[in-house]
Amino acid sequence: MNVPTGTTRARVIQSLVSTWVNSDPQAAAAFVNQLPDGAEKTQGANTLVANWSRLDPQAAAKWVGQLSGGETQDNLTIQIAGQWANSDPNGAAKWVDGLPDGKAHDQSAQSVAQQLVEK
Repeated sequence: MNVPTGTTRARVIQSLVSTWVNSDPQAAAAFVNQLPDGAEKTQGANTLVANWSRLDPQAAAKWVGQLSGGETQDNLTIQIAGQWANSDPNGAAKWVDGLPDGKAHDQSAQSVAQQLVEK
């Protein structure tokens, strides 16, 4: 992509991923995967998951599960759990139960429990 680095490039990536995920989420995910590590990749992943988890939370969860771990993966996992719980709290709860212990599991479980109480 020949857009200079900075705010404009970040917005272009965000817009591209946001649009692309609706028509071809796997291609959007492949695009995010090839971005260099850093803020642009993190923002691209956040945009991807925010949109993909509304369309197909299971596929989004599978993609996030393949990431290398760390804070970004934790945050994306928590984001998926919250979105998934909005549409299918029982399905989200089953998925969260299978997550390893840690921040992502605990915060995801909180999010799902809150949705279960509200429904």
